[in-house]
Amino acid sequence: MKVQPNGETVGKLLINTEQVQFGYSDGFLDINTLSYRGFGAIWTKKNNINYIIGYLFTDNYQDFREFLKNFHIVIGNEVDCKSLRQIYDTIRLEQEKKNWSTCKRLPILTVLQNPWRSFPPGWYILRSRKQFPFITYVIHRTIYTITIEHCRVCENNEDVKKFINQTNQEHSINLKMNLYDTFI
Repeated sequence: MKVQPNGETVGKLLINTEQVQFGYSDGFLDINTLSYRGFGAIWTKKNNINYIIGYLFTDNYQDFREFLKNFHIVIGNEVDCKSLRQIYDTIRLEQEKKNWSTCKRLPILTVLQNPWRSFPPGWYILRSRKQFPFITYVIHRTIYTITIEHCRVCENNEDVKKFINQTNQEHSINLKMNLYDTFI
């Protein structure tokens, strides 16, 4: 499946495509709010490839119906939850790839501020809050810099383990799961 960005190509895609599909269901993780909400998506299928036109996280189905009207979709095939789950998984996979490859160096004076002032150079795993779901960060602190190397939204301990293992392989280090703590 390919994620099709919103924009000019959407209109052309709708004109040239025979079938528009959409779906809505509750219980999907919204990574922007770290809460489980309703998820709705609109996509088309061309040459057995799904092209995502748009998606929305909301707390009620009526908001999704309004979302459909914004795309001028009044007819289409409403799909089952399994097909919607595939679209959601595609979006999450793209977000995870982006989070993994995005590296951000914090301002140089960050090393002089608490709590980093007391931390020796090394690798650290942090989480955004105590309860799941949360965002896990891998931080590399040198004498003069602090860099967020990777981040991932984790819904359970298995996600955290996979993230740590991937980090260990990528950077040839040996971080342990019990080393992360919450202070962000």
